[in-house]
Formats: sequence, C-alpha cells, structure tokens
Amino acid sequence: MFLSSHVKVLSLAATLGLCLFTAKVAHAQNLVLNGSFENPHISPAPDLTLSAGSSLLTDWTIGGDSIDVVDNTLGRVFTWQSEDGSQSLDLSGNNAGSISQTLATAHFAG
Repeated sequence: MFLSSHVKVLSLAATLGLCLFTAKVAHAQNLVLNGSFENPHISPAPDLTLSAGSSLLTDWTIGGDSIDVVDNTLGRVFTWQSEDGSQSLDLSGNNAGSISQTLATAHFAG
C-alpha cells in the first residue's frame, strides 16, 4: 500500500510537470519575424530580385549580391514549394546573396 501510493504520487507529479511544461511551450512566441517571407507580397509577379541593402524584405537584412523573393503559387520556373505561406527565397538572385535577422532573446533561468 505504501509503495502503491508513492508510485501514484510520483506519476501525478510527472504528469503535472509535463502539463506545466507543455503549457509554457504553447505560449512561446516565434522569435523569427516574417519567417515565411510573405512581406512584401509580390503576386502577381513570379519573383522579385532584391539587392543587398534593400529594406523591402520586411524584418530581414539582405547581404551578398541579391536574392529573389519567389511567389510559389504561380507554378512557373521554380520547382520547390513553400514550407509555409505562398512565398519563398532564392538566395542566388543575380549572384550569391544572404539574409540575416537579429533575434531578441532573453535569459531563461527556470
């Protein structure tokens, strides 16, 4: 009886801990802004070339030479599908390009 009640208490504690962890994760926010590259929305154009330094790709810094923002709903030259949304990036616009973003983070002590 003593062992059985301790097992039940440990099982309940583990379940509650998992529930609290899940609740904390469920309220987490995505740190990456415009992660689907939906802004600016370029349709009806199939793609838009943005040169390094352009601020048109919301929340991203464009480096290297250039990138292409690609509208994947038009089924034109590009053969890949967007993971989320209707746009994606080709990181070699006219020549090799890059994107970067500074993420706001906080130390988690718990």
